Amino acid sequence: MKSIVLFSGGLDSSLAVKILQEQGAEAVGLNIVTPFHDNSEQAQKSADALGIELAVHRTGDDYIQMLARPKWGYGKIVNPCLDCRIAMHLAAKSLMEQRQADFIATGDIIGQDPNGQMQHQLNLIERESGLTGLLLRPLCAALLPPAQAEKDGKIDRAKLFGYTGRGRGKLVVLAHKFGFKKIPPLSVRCLLCEKSYAPRVLDLFRHEPIPTDWDAGTLNAGRQIRIDEKVRAVVARNAEHCDKLEKLILRTDAKPSVLVKPDNFTGTSALVVGHCGEDDVLHFTDIGKKLIFQFTNPAKYDTGTAAFDVCVVPPVQPNVLRCPALAYCKRLTKSRYENFSVATFLLPKRLRKPFYAVYAYCRCSDDIGDEHNGSEEAKQQALQQFNEWEKLLNECFQFGKPVPKHPVFAALRQVAEEFQVPKQDFADLLTAFRRDQIQNRYETLEDLLTYCRCSANPVGRIVLNLVFAPEKPAQRQFVLSDSICTGLQLANFWQDIARDASIGRRYIPKEVAERFGVDIEQLQETPPFRAMLRELVNDARRRLLGGLPLLDEVPKDFRVDLTLFLRGGLAVCDAIERGGYNVLSKRPVVSKWTKLKLLWNAWLGGN
Repeated sequence: MKSIVLFSGGLDSSLAVKILQEQGAEAVGLNIVTPFHDNSEQAQKSADALGIELAVHRTGDDYIQMLARPKWGYGKIVNPCLDCRIAMHLAAKSLMEQRQADFIATGDIIGQDPNGQMQHQLNLIERESGLTGLLLRPLCAALLPPAQAEKDGKIDRAKLFGYTGRGRGKLVVLAHKFGFKKIPPLSVRCLLCEKSYAPRVLDLFRHEPIPTDWDAGTLNAGRQIRIDEKVRAVVARNAEHCDKLEKLILRTDAKPSVLVKPDNFTGTSALVVGHCGEDDVLHFTDIGKKLIFQFTNPAKYDTGTAAFDVCVVPPVQPNVLRCPALAYCKRLTKSRYENFSVATFLLPKRLRKPFYAVYAYCRCSDDIGDEHNGSEEAKQQALQQFNEWEKLLNECFQFGKPVPKHPVFAALRQVAEEFQVPKQDFADLLTAFRRDQIQNRYETLEDLLTYCRCSANPVGRIVLNLVFAPEKPAQRQFVLSDSICTGLQLANFWQDIARDASIGRRYIPKEVAERFGVDIEQLQETPPFRAMLRELVNDARRRLLGGLPLLDEVPKDFRVDLTLFLRGGLAVCDAIERGGYNVLSKRPVVSKWTKLKLLWNAWLGGN
């Protein structure tokens, strides 16, 4: 018996999980993250304490557009509590269908919240989300009509509770009764319920016909300043806000905007949002500079010598500003963390800019799938976005025609023209990302290797084309690269089995699992599981070592980087082996000291 529990990680939802566990029901927590409410970190801690899987659903543009025009209206501020709860229940319903769960549970208590937990409101939410009979509220179920799970005898109604009101004392007593070592905190308050926050939300809705999730993200990144009817600015208050602005400007759904940040002094950053053609960019840049001067301590700069770093979305021609499309890709690359950075300081200078463009394309493509991970509707949105992404890719490789507007493809056009990189490798990556949306199980090892041929091997082939330019790599060198890339991908799969399982993905081939007597749907660290993983890890190691001859064939200035990647993959395999193949209880990692030794050995071996 499986349930999906809307899970904030607070006391109410934690108790709801515990009540279900006491009756032998499996619970999968679903945490909903919006631009105004994110308690996923606390939810993960509480989920770990309860021993349950946690799925995280991030809302998108449809949520923001609901917020602008809620069917059931606002509460006292700009909190559309009923519409928001209905949206959350619909997300849970989608996950319930995906996981083939029996019902949905919540930590609701009648009368606890006057904006969404009065009995008539609970009835409305159940009806509007299409969950009549499928919704169980363990903390107040004794006061409500029985759910289908109770009628079917799957849940004992006599062991459910009938709490009402806002008092928490009785819940704390129940938590102690269940043996909670630490009482979970109350949920994080939603920003939409804050009077001081409401004006910025209302200002956005007044001036933006179709507000988006990106717009909502900017509201939490600093001071909001309205420049005119079509232009607004966001000025960071602290380092955290500066970091948020950096990430916002790099998102694939970023709106036309200009980010200005100090280059030779310490100060705040300013994001100016509005339609910015080439004629507007310098004006927007001046606005950003003035705001930075206004909100930065005058002792920290000299107006005569102050220099600024400027990033524009979409990018303008390189001669307009210091930060064209390739600089955008560089910023994106340096803002992301990988086990072994794609563009390390050891990378030959001649290859750094093209590497930034290639990495930005791969990272943004992958992000499309990750941002939409979850419901069937979200997957369809991701597939549609991949179609749009593919159109931009085709436009990118139409040399002689206008440069694509998106910064990633504007940069990629320069690389494609200079290095004559084939489009097919980039298209193959999109095939893999699409496949992630429609397939999360693999029948055979060959089926998984086919996926790797599109998801991993094209990256190596692209890199070889850059490294050997203006010459073309030999077919044998492509084969050796494929062996390394597939080995790296497989090593990462076996390192992240637990994480992938938490989002419903199983890369272990069914035929391999059956041969060892392992149930991939109920993974446990048993001797058969460890024996299976030993075979899979050895296979990944063999593929990595199979590509070893390529080290002697690449140009000397790239040999250190390739050595680092190859040894990094082998280090992951070694970490899994050292942990006794127990990857479910603790993710194998390569320590900083090991990485340092890898770097040192790669340097010695490459020179």
